[in-house]
Amino acid sequence: MVILDNKDRVGTGIFWQYLSSIVSVLAGALFYIFIAHAFATEIVGVFALLSAIITLFITIFSIGFGAGIKRYIYFHTDEIDVARITVSI
Repeated sequence: MVILDNKDRVGTGIFWQYLSSIVSVLAGALFYIFIAHAFATEIVGVFALLSAIITLFITIFSIGFGAGIKRYIYFHTDEIDVARITVSI
């Protein structure tokens, strides 16, 4: 019974995750349609460019930034220099 309960929870979680992704994509599409109708072409282009650049930076920094920070802090904890670690973060 416990296995069935866990599978049921996993299935429900998967459903909500996919539903959240679909709603997010649809909301984004509706937002872009609104922006395209409400503003001039140049503003829409600038908005799309900034959105792409921000997404690119978020992707690049999220790939291994957290693991790198943890490794960097762990490397410097042998020196017991808390002030240096705090300043570098």
